Amino acid sequence: MKPRQRRLLFVAVAVAGVALAAVMVTRALQSNLTYYYTPTQVASHEAPQGRLFRVGAW
Repeated sequence: MKPRQRRLLFVAVAVAGVALAAVMVTRALQSNLTYYYTPTQVASHEAPQGRLFRVGAW
């Protein structure tokens, strides 16, 4: 394998690795996000019913 091909392969694998890591982090964050709802939203039943959430106010 020529040095140019080896370097191109290394760059391709590095880009694929970074893309995979970004996808994994994004998916993990989406499933673990905690959403804050105001007391008004909770009183008007805008908060999720079968899931945990936090009540926050400004």
